[in-house]
Amino acid sequence: ERLFPTLACAYAAWRGGDEGVALRRTAYAGALHFRRLAEQVLALHRRQGDAAEAAIERLLSAPASVCVMAD
Repeated sequence: ERLFPTLACAYAAWRGGDEGVALRRTAYAGALHFRRLAEQVLALHRRQGDAAEAAIERLLSAPASVCVMAD
């Protein structure tokens, strides 16, 4: 819920009868967002090895890690 707050809204829209439009759009945006985030984590680990733990934690705790949808 903290990393992808709009997913619950999209799921509710699907349950409400929007035929999955919001859920598909939100899932696609989430896939792009979290892929980029994972690539950043992997790059940190490649550069810093086991010493990357703190940097990875900062990255994943930063507000930019949260996937939000623009209206």
